[in-house]
Amino acid sequence: MRIPLGVGPETGVEEASVASRSTPRRIAKQLIYRYQTMKCPRDGTVLAKVIVAGIELDKCHQCDGIWCDHGEMERLRDKKISDVEELLEAKYGDPSFQRGRLDSRMRCPRCGENARLIEYSVSYGKPVRLDRCQQCYGIWLDDSELNAVVEEKKKVDKIKPEGPLLALLHSVGLAFKAEE
Repeated sequence: MRIPLGVGPETGVEEASVASRSTPRRIAKQLIYRYQTMKCPRDGTVLAKVIVAGIELDKCHQCDGIWCDHGEMERLRDKKISDVEELLEAKYGDPSFQRGRLDSRMRCPRCGENARLIEYSVSYGKPVRLDRCQQCYGIWLDDSELNAVVEEKKKVDKIKPEGPLLALLHSVGLAFKAEE
């Protein structure tokens, strides 16, 4: 018997076979991972599920931070949507939220007490500093950091390689056919 457990690259969970490799404990842990209540690593507020461009994110309505599971930030960046955070604000407004509190350093909202968030820089031109979990590779974006990451990606995508840069890209096999 096969049980689907949040199959997909964003969850990092494959379809599990009860008879072969998955134990009931492992299956339970994966289900908890997928459906648990998560709290903001900055202020402890319960994160709300929000959807932008078909991607489910977790947002803190107190500090406006956003949690992206592994791969979600890259998918948003590739969609090149301008002002993602403003779109979320317009769509979900400023609902009431359940306040929380923290008693330690920033912890991963997905992994909990066992995983600390570390500083991580994303750079296409101007570095944007984010917080990343060492275990699940999810990323915490403080207010306005998601917009900064998307805008940096757009700027880099507009750059057309030429001259020595194009020759370098050809030499490592990264260049594509020039437009006719």
